[in-house]
Amino acid sequence: MAQNLGERVIGAEILTGKNIGLCVPIPRIMMPSEKDDLPFVMKARQFPLQVAFAVTINKSQGQALDRVGVYLKT
Repeated sequence: MAQNLGERVIGAEILTGKNIGLCVPIPRIMMPSEKDDLPFVMKARQFPLQVAFAVTINKSQGQALDRVGVYLKT
């Protein structure tokens, strides 16, 4: 869960595992292009995050979904 949204750092709280509740910084990273045939160097700055969504069983009834992910810890 995001605690702080900054321009260069996101402060996030760990939700699972042995470090649950711990607040950690997620820094923005540089991603230079790897194409050598360009006469210039492209650089992109982004946060290393992946978008995820969750829905309860009650809300999902009657919906048609193309893909579904299930987190099974054990």
